[in-house]
Amino acid sequence: MAAVAIDLALPKKGETKSAKRMNGALAGWLLSLMVWMMAFYNNHLRFYSDYAHMLYKFGLLFVRRYIITTPFRPLSLLYVPSFFVSSVLTWRAFNTKAEEDEDDDEVESNK
Repeated sequence: MAAVAIDLALPKKGETKSAKRMNGALAGWLLSLMVWMMAFYNNHLRFYSDYAHMLYKFGLLFVRRYIITTPFRPLSLLYVPSFFVSSVLTWRAFNTKAEEDEDDDEVESNK
């Protein structure tokens, strides 16, 4: 997953501004997911009666163990901000206007 995130984060020749933003957002989400997975598996993994119950407990335990917890968890300094950064990158990627893409194409063709 890290290799895919790095590949997405690196700009490619001829990419539009919206494609760069979308790739940055996807890279941010992948990195956030990786940190959350490490944080989750650092504690004990339990088995539940069904999938819905597991998702409910995961959400509840995630907030209790990784956000509102004592003693302080150092990884929270990474996964909480990464969630917000990824959210902002996603919002920007989906709100890029088509006119901004055309501007990047003109700049690259003048080089």
